[in-house]
Amino acid sequence: MQDIESTPQDGYLVFVGNMAPGMTESELERMLKPLGNINFIRLARDQQTGYPLGYAFVAMRHKHEAIRVVRKAQETKIGNRYLIARSIF
Repeated sequence: MQDIESTPQDGYLVFVGNMAPGMTESELERMLKPLGNINFIRLARDQQTGYPLGYAFVAMRHKHEAIRVVRKAQETKIGNRYLIARSIF
C-alpha cells in the first residue's frame, strides 16, 4: 500500500477528455500550468493519421494539484463543449 504523502513515479495522473478537435499539448499546458507543476502531458493520437483523439493524460507532481486540475477542467468550456476530467490515482 502506498503512503499517502509519497508521490507516484510519474506523478498523479488525470484523464482529460472531450477536448476540442485539434487542441494541442501546448494549449492544454497553457491552460493547466497555473494550477501546478505538470510532469507531462500525453495527447492521445490516431496511430495512422496522427490526428488528436480528443483526450489526454496529464501527470501532476502533487495530489492537490491533480485535484485542482480535475475541478478546473470540469468548469472549462472550449468552443461548445465542457472538458471532462477524472483523477486516476
